[in-house]
Amino acid sequence: MASNLYQPFLEDNPDILYYGMTPKSNSSRFLDYYRSQYNPTYNAYKGAVGNQALSGQTPSLSFYDYLMNNNPVWKEWLNLSPTDKGFIPSLRSVWNIR
Repeated sequence: MASNLYQPFLEDNPDILYYGMTPKSNSSRFLDYYRSQYNPTYNAYKGAVGNQALSGQTPSLSFYDYLMNNNPVWKEWLNLSPTDKGFIPSLRSVWNIR
């Protein structure tokens, strides 16, 4: 993280860091999805830190750096089907009516 007086506070409060980095979006569905991904994202981060330690490296990955470089939430959102995103297809698209 760039030099920030509050870096220790943010690293000690990863939920505040995560939610503080919520992307700007007009999509309430995306924002709901992003908010629901804190626990899976933080658990994946802890796994990455554990992998550092298991490989003999000093566990030095900060949650901020993980979010900036490895946060999969956007990629996962883009790969979800419209239905999984909460969009209900119209009958026109289901039946391929022109």
